[in-house]
Amino acid sequence: MKSTTFFSTANGNSYLFDVKKQYLLNLHPVIELIHNSSNDKFPESNLNKMLSERHPELTDSEIRMYRGKYAFLKANGFFNDLNADEMLTESVTSDTVKNQLINLLFLTFQITGECNLNCRYCCYGDLYERNQNENRAPMEFDTVKKTFDYLLPLWKLFPYAKLIGIGFYGGEPLLNFPLIEQTVAYCKMLETEHNVKFSFSITTNALLLNKYSGYLADNDFRILLSLDGDEQANSLRVDKSNRPSFERVFKNVKKLQNEHPDYFAERVDFNAVMNSNSTAEGVNDFIFKEFGKKPLFSPISKAGINQERVGELLKIQQPPATESDELRAARKEKSSKIQELGAFFFYNLNNSFKFFSEILYNNKFAIKKYPTGTCLPFNKKIYITNDNKIYACERIGSDPVLGEIREEVNIDLEEVANRYTAIYKHIKKQCTECYMADLCAECLFQFPFDEKGMPVCPHKYGKEDYIMSLIAKTGFMETHPELFNDVNKMVLQ
Repeated sequence: MKSTTFFSTANGNSYLFDVKKQYLLNLHPVIELIHNSSNDKFPESNLNKMLSERHPELTDSEIRMYRGKYAFLKANGFFNDLNADEMLTESVTSDTVKNQLINLLFLTFQITGECNLNCRYCCYGDLYERNQNENRAPMEFDTVKKTFDYLLPLWKLFPYAKLIGIGFYGGEPLLNFPLIEQTVAYCKMLETEHNVKFSFSITTNALLLNKYSGYLADNDFRILLSLDGDEQANSLRVDKSNRPSFERVFKNVKKLQNEHPDYFAERVDFNAVMNSNSTAEGVNDFIFKEFGKKPLFSPISKAGINQERVGELLKIQQPPATESDELRAARKEKSSKIQELGAFFFYNLNNSFKFFSEILYNNKFAIKKYPTGTCLPFNKKIYITNDNKIYACERIGSDPVLGEIREEVNIDLEEVANRYTAIYKHIKKQCTECYMADLCAECLFQFPFDEKGMPVCPHKYGKEDYIMSLIAKTGFMETHPELFNDVNKMVLQ
């Protein structure tokens, strides 16, 4: 594969995108012709004549100028060969894992597996194989304390004041409210003894919000409320007696909004699971009208589905829909299209730096990346379940387990490193033939796994797929130049 790709949009504009240089350049199509002629070893004596015949609108001096531009690009690293070894690495060491723990951003506790709802699409429900025999017992404070006992010595190695987000997850975490109180109090005590500062967040279905909204507001919790829209859109969210939850949830959320309006405006967000009873426009309009918020949209999970019940899942799923211009304009930074473009600008164009070392080296490829968009273990968070197992994230299912908590926290850094190295090494072989290898944002733990427990990527991009992806992104920005500043300023973690 070559590092440089030429393409043209439907508007007739020609571009060059170079993966290694991370530049997207608008240029005259004669540059591509010069490049192809060079590769074809076109006789130098006839090149100017051929270019003039193909582009009669260009003068001799303009042709010389474009040949000079091509020579400049080539001399500065464009048009080179590209292979996975240049940009990808599979090597994870125990020190790599340890450094992620030192630099940890979020610590999430699944403080109970119990829930007071029985949502039809819940990934902990009976549509999914992996959760049939799940332990749903509440977490005890002993687990929380042991977690901090393990992490605090590591955080002391961090050179500045440590900022950590503490998340409470379920089940329905408010069912174990005493542990929330204990944990928050303990964190505040730790702040007085260590160079660390905590913030708190919770994901809740809001059925118990009327009881605890004052406490959450007083402690400045960031709240993510699960609400799928109006009564019809929310109809799959039923309680254990199969009664709709909408009226109770709506009443509780309105109470929080009315009693703590400033807090609600700053610290409360919504997540809606898109389903067969909802539309993106309807959900967005309802939540914005009632609460002044633009909700996150989530699909119904396909990971771990019981194969005998796929038909039931298909009936309640919402088929993929194209985002309308009106909805995109209303949602802006919450728009899936704008988020996709923001990620492309942030990660794949040479106008941002994620690490100081990128500035020092002046070459992003001096630091190899890991295959796909999969995070290193504990790169962003550590997730502790109610049955004392340790995961990298709550979104990747029940494997791999990275440790457990018994008498103390047990994380074998070497074993975790070896596990990730093996997975990265396996998937890297598939990445070598994929044109999206450097642009990939997929989490490999969402891929199907083979009989050996290794991921199989379902998203391989050939050259034509890759070009169509670049055309779609660039063509969209041509059509919507008013969005350029919003997209270009997005900062992603």
